[in-house]
Order: sequence, then structure tokens, then C-alpha cells
Amino acid sequence: MHAASSSRFRASARWKGWRKNATTSEAFLTALDQAEKQGRHVSENSYARNYAPKNLGKMAGIPKTRLTEAMERLFAAGKIQMVDYGKPSRGWRKIVRKPCP
Repeated sequence: MHAASSSRFRASARWKGWRKNATTSEAFLTALDQAEKQGRHVSENSYARNYAPKNLGKMAGIPKTRLTEAMERLFAAGKIQMVDYGKPSRGWRKIVRKPCP
């Protein structure tokens, strides 16, 4: 009986972790949409003043570390991408949602 309850606990913990990741990713995307509507561009560069997890974390009320992980998951899943904006000579890039096919 002990092994069965232990495996149920591990499965439950994995589910909670997955749910937390999904919620954080959705919060990242929602905050990204809000920032875009406000004309505020965010970057993947951790040294930039407009670093996405830092700026979106203030909007969403989620710690920067969790949003950094969410950003990496979203890039890996192909849900967000970097695009150029502004004068080409500046080399500015921002994060946007990837258009649905």
C-alpha cells in the first residue's frame, strides 16, 4: 500500500508542477499581449532594461525566475519569437507571439 500511495503522490506532484508551469506560461503570454497593446517592447536579453521576465513580472505579479523559465518554454514550443523593430541600423529586437499557421 505504501508504494501505491507514494506513486500517487509523485503523480500528483508532477500534475501540480505541470499546472503551475502552464499557468505561468499563460500569465507570460497575457502580460506580453498587454505590454504590446501599450506599445512597450520586451526583450530576451537579461542585460536589457526591457528584459521580459523583469518587466512582465511586475505586470503579472510573478517572480522573475518563474517567468524566465516560462519564456524559455515558450521559445522552445515555438509560441513566441524575436522580431526586429525600429530603424534597421539600431538592431532592436522584441518578443512577440508567433502567428498561428
